[in-house]
Amino acid sequence: MSAAVVEAVRDDDGLAAWVAVHNRVSTTAVSADEVRAYREALEGAAHVLAVRGGEAVGAAFAALDPDQRARDALLAWIGVLPEE
Repeated sequence: MSAAVVEAVRDDDGLAAWVAVHNRVSTTAVSADEVRAYREALEGAAHVLAVRGGEAVGAAFAALDPDQRARDALLAWIGVLPEE
């Protein structure tokens, strides 16, 4: 089995793959438009994909928490497909 590569989400195809992974592992489904708006609203938001063999097998994001700016706290989410 080959190792996964972590890639930044840079375009609509990457965002669609990120949303697909998220919606398979999260109890709350989101749309690409919702994630796009969330990214724009959060300072320093970064979305990444784990890709193995050309297929997204994991997704993650991190951003500064707007409610915790004084502490420089971070929001983060990580999801990995169950079969991985």
